[in-house]
Amino acid sequence: MTRWPTINCLTKIALTLGFAFAGARAYGEISNTEAKKTVRWILNEHREDLKRHPLPLFFEFDERRESKGMFEFLFIAYSAHVHPEERVLRTGAPKTTVNVMKFSGYFPALPGMTTDIFALIACHELGHVIGGAPKASIFKEFPQASHSIEGQADYYAASKCFKRYIKAHPVARLNVDPGTWGLCAQQFKTAADIQACARTIMVGEGLLNTIRPKDASNSKDVRFTTSLLIDSAPPPTEMMIDHPEAECRLRTFAAGALCNQPAVAPISDQNPKTAWCEDSELARRPHCWYKRP
Repeated sequence: MTRWPTINCLTKIALTLGFAFAGARAYGEISNTEAKKTVRWILNEHREDLKRHPLPLFFEFDERRESKGMFEFLFIAYSAHVHPEERVLRTGAPKTTVNVMKFSGYFPALPGMTTDIFALIACHELGHVIGGAPKASIFKEFPQASHSIEGQADYYAASKCFKRYIKAHPVARLNVDPGTWGLCAQQFKTAADIQACARTIMVGEGLLNTIRPKDASNSKDVRFTTSLLIDSAPPPTEMMIDHPEAECRLRTFAAGALCNQPAVAPISDQNPKTAWCEDSELARRPHCWYKRP
């Protein structure tokens, strides 16, 4: 999720994202139609969870697959995000605070994009709405609209939402690194669950390498290895609200994939321990962003 930025944030986005992505990408791996179909499937799958959320959720899609000019970096930054706004839901009614999940055709058009990767992106955005604690009131003008923080949205996406997507969208064959398969086999018993775990890790890696800007200082892809799961970082003194670094995000996706709690387990907006894998060294949220209570 991207917050509406201040001038300083705009500068940071421009330096980090904007011009590393410069250049039109007219041809991608999935169509806008497929992207919209994927998001709608995910929202429908989680309709009962969304009914329990206090704010209605609206989905919007900008068909543009590229944007040229000085504001391209803003178009990129907002190619997938959730934010609250005030809307009149029926004639004569007062304005109501709602959540709006917005996507554009930019991400579907990225080289290397797949339906699986886009589904994980959509799961991440949904995670800001129903991903549970830890949460923060990120939008100061909407203090009543708290959202799950970035790391939690990643963890929710991998451990809950994407596994539900996988169950309904199986693949016949998956080429998996033996180390990843063995790691997943430590956490799960059935071949289907082991495959879902491994597929989630692979898609998390693919997501980061597909949307990650490439420039002279950031030219290498991030890769999953079992050593990445060693939580060597010291416990943080405070929770990280914003996006962690790519390796930390991949560590989080992997932890979510390895979490063997049910994908449909009830989630708490208050207790960050509910429905997660806090007792597992492999599957708990990593220190690179998460401060344990």
